[in-house]
Amino acid sequence: MKTNLRPFRTALSILSLAAGATACASEPATTAANGDTTAVGQNPAPAGDQGAANNGGKSAEPTGPAANPQSLPEMPYGGGRIIADPSIVTVTVDGDPMQADLEAFGDMVGTTAWWDAVRAGYCDAQHNCIGKATGGAHLRVPANAWQTSLTDSFTEGEPSTLKAYLVNLFTTGQLPAPTVNTLVMVYLPEGSSVTADGDATCDGMDAYHNWTTYQGVQFAFGVVGRCSDGKTTAPTLNFTTEVASHEIAEAATNPIFDPNEAWSSRGDAWDLFGGEVGDRCQDDFMASPPRVSERGFVFQRSYSNTAAKAGHDPCVPAPASPYFNVKPRDGNNYEMTVGQSLTIPLTAISDAPLSAFKVTAKEATNTFGLGDNVLDVSLSAGHLTPGQAATLTVKLKSRPKRYVLVVLESTATTADGTVVHEWPILLSIKK
Repeated sequence: MKTNLRPFRTALSILSLAAGATACASEPATTAANGDTTAVGQNPAPAGDQGAANNGGKSAEPTGPAANPQSLPEMPYGGGRIIADPSIVTVTVDGDPMQADLEAFGDMVGTTAWWDAVRAGYCDAQHNCIGKATGGAHLRVPANAWQTSLTDSFTEGEPSTLKAYLVNLFTTGQLPAPTVNTLVMVYLPEGSSVTADGDATCDGMDAYHNWTTYQGVQFAFGVVGRCSDGKTTAPTLNFTTEVASHEIAEAATNPIFDPNEAWSSRGDAWDLFGGEVGDRCQDDFMASPPRVSERGFVFQRSYSNTAAKAGHDPCVPAPASPYFNVKPRDGNNYEMTVGQSLTIPLTAISDAPLSAFKVTAKEATNTFGLGDNVLDVSLSAGHLTPGQAATLTVKLKSRPKRYVLVVLESTATTADGTVVHEWPILLSIKK
């Protein structure tokens, strides 16, 4: 829903996650074999998702003889609709030095290998799958007609000057009437901002996607701030298109989230920076590297259920090197009490032959500003070969502010150089 790719972000979704909130119904919890903790269960797959298991946001493994022991947590399907044939409308403001480039970007997104990778396998309950995206529709707003400060809300019906502005564009004929496939991408010029439910562009979020209704038709839109990436002082085209691609992928897979979402999750440790397909791959923490270049533009990698189910790198398009990681056997979310020690079984995985790779574990709660040093962490082995078992032992020394985050880090030298993959584990306080 909201993107913040700059360093030292604060993740809001995982706070709700740790408190037990989820966008999907969950099954009763089950007790792990060691009796120390509660690993969360799974829901059945929805009809029509063509093989993508619905784990209810809880990232348990598929059961039965067809289960792939290397599979990764899949994004659950909540029953909502997708944008099957996105028609991208690019809205810019005259005087924007990036205007022509952003229009070209919107026109070519649907013809890229990036788009083919990120859309694959995402289908709704009626067996409609995301297809090719088309561009070519542009609106250049005169600078003197643009409002530099706008508001928005993620709850339909709440006051929003931005939604009112977009509706006026259709009412006055500046844009053709929308269809369910319309995706309006609004690129804010420098000095302009939108504040949505308290978060402002470039101050709390870099971009977001939302939806509204015109003459009974629900359509999606994205808003991209003109933000710096935190490494340069001025906004760049590369960062702007990276952020925009994140929102385009998420709007297509989850356009309407009030009340029913499509491909979204708020219930797993993998939802560290949000619960949508772009969020799971938006940082080096989850995807290394998190971006790719194609035909002169930069795109953010996005989460693929097809790749996750097969045990491949879930952030696509993926590098050519083998995907390897260390996977908790009983899921990613656990409950503990202060003073408790917990042993978590692990398995090393790889989708191609690979020699032993280095494995470390660390407490990373302070990634989200909630403090560190409430946990003792140790691994039974420092190097593992694919298929080898190991254990992670953690002891909760004192009560955390909300939860504890542990990160397993796997490192190997491949043809692509030194590659690092990480796996998050969330420890919350047992009630």
